Amino acid sequence: MHILNYKIEEALNNNFTICMIEFPGSSEFFKYILIDIKNKGACDYLYKNLLIDFAFMPAIYGLVSLWLWMQSLNRTQGWKQLLRLFIMLQLAAWALDITENLMILSALADPNSPLATTVTLLKFIVPAKFSFVFGGIILGLIVAARKPINNAKPLIVFITNLTI
Repeated sequence: MHILNYKIEEALNNNFTICMIEFPGSSEFFKYILIDIKNKGACDYLYKNLLIDFAFMPAIYGLVSLWLWMQSLNRTQGWKQLLRLFIMLQLAAWALDITENLMILSALADPNSPLATTVTLLKFIVPAKFSFVFGGIILGLIVAARKPINNAKPLIVFITNLTI
């Protein structure tokens, strides 16, 4: 246990990132991270970052959905269905991100509570949400590279005429 404590202390003192919370590895490590955050008085900082994340979520998932919708214009039915599936997966990623933040806030409120279930769920939620988002971005890029949108000119003209 002494080696584990040393590694946790080393990680927390040197290079703490939000990824340590999103991918904690074990419930013991997660607990020590949360207790250390509380002991260092960084709860407000983490809380504010999670609130910013709540505000950021609609933007990223909305933009990816818009990008996929634009790519679905003038495509074959098969491409449209695949792109629509990934648009729906953006909503699922958004829901998973909200769930993740709520779980972190709940664990931060009581780091001494049993955290094994939280860690197990985080091990599923975080990779799933990233897979949905990056999968949608990659799919959109593949579709865009395969064949440009035919009716993009009216959209481009509309965007360029939005000058003040």
